[in-house]
Amino acid sequence: MRAARLHGVGDLRVEEVPEPQPGAGEVLVRVRAVGICRSDLHLYETGAIGSIHQGRPLVPGHEAGGVTLEDAPGLPAGTRVAIEPTRPCRKCPACARGDYHVCPTLRFLSLPPTDGAMQEVVACPPEWLLPVPDSLPDHLMPLVEPLAVALHAVRLAGEPAGMVVILGAGAIGLLLVQLAVRTAAQVIVSEPLPERRALAHALGAAAVLDPTEPDFGPRLWEAVGHWGAPVVFEAAGRVETIAQAVQAAAPGGRVVVVGIPEEADRVEFPASVARRREIALLFSRRYRHCFAQAIDLLATGRVQGAPLVTHRFPLERAAEAFASASARRAGIRTVIET
Repeated sequence: MRAARLHGVGDLRVEEVPEPQPGAGEVLVRVRAVGICRSDLHLYETGAIGSIHQGRPLVPGHEAGGVTLEDAPGLPAGTRVAIEPTRPCRKCPACARGDYHVCPTLRFLSLPPTDGAMQEVVACPPEWLLPVPDSLPDHLMPLVEPLAVALHAVRLAGEPAGMVVILGAGAIGLLLVQLAVRTAAQVIVSEPLPERRALAHALGAAAVLDPTEPDFGPRLWEAVGHWGAPVVFEAAGRVETIAQAVQAAAPGGRVVVVGIPEEADRVEFPASVARRREIALLFSRRYRHCFAQAIDLLATGRVQGAPLVTHRFPLERAAEAFASASARRAGIRTVIET
C-alpha cells in the first residue's frame, strides 16, 4: 500500500509500505481523507513538535476519516468512520477518572514515534472509531478532529455568552467563531490574513481586526468596550497573542489557550494585568469525548465545514500539498484524499 512518509525537514515521500497488521482488538480502516494540521507542518518545517523530535521516518496526519474493512462490535465492515487519534494507557489516574486526553503516556497518531493516518490503511481500536452519516462527505471528515478541539476549548470556557474574543482565524479559530456565535451576543476576531478575516465575518463575527495594524491594541480595547471580554480564545499559536489575550480579558474573565506557540515552547503575558483582573488562564489539551458532538454539528450543517477546506490533493501529490501548505498562509485546510 502507499503511505506518505516524512524523512526529514521538507522531505516528504510517497512510498510503498507493508499493510499494517492489526493488534489485539484492532480493526483495519481504509483511509479516505486526511487533513494537514498546523502541527504536521511544524514537523515538516522543523523536524519537531515542541520538545518532541521526529527521529525515524514518520507517517504524518491525525485528522482523518475512512471506511472499516472488517466487522467490529457496533461497526460492521463498510461503516464510514471518523478516527479519534488518541491512544491512552487506560491505567493511570487521569485515564481512570475519564481524562484520557491528559494521560502522561498517551500515544497520538502522527506524534513521534507513532505513525499517523496519511496512508491507505490504518489499524485502529474500534472504540476510537465513530460512525459518520452519509450527509458528511469524505473530504470533510478530517474536520471532525479540529472541531473536537474547538468544542473542548468552549467547554473549558463554560459555554461563553455575552462577548467573546478569538485571536487567530485558522481552521480552529473559524470553528470557534461558529460555536461562539451560537451563544455569544458579540464575537470579535483578530487575524492578519484578509481572506481569513473575510471568512470570519461571513461566519458571524461582529468585528474583525487586523493585528498587524499599528493601532491594533487601542482598537481591540475599544472593541471590547474598554472593559474586556468575559472569554478570550487564543488560537493563533504565537507568543505575543497570549499577552494580547490577557489584555483583552475582562476582570474575572477566562483566557483559553488553544494554539501552540510556533517560535518557542513558552508563553508570556503581563502578570500584573492577569493578577489585578483575577483572570483564569486555561490551557486546552486536544479534546475529551467530543467527537460524537463534532460529527453531529458538521453532518447537520450547524457548523459549516465546506468553506474551511480550501485545497484538496490526491495522496500521490502529498509532497506538493505539504510544500504548498507550508509556503501559503492564506488557505485554511488542505486535505489529502487517498
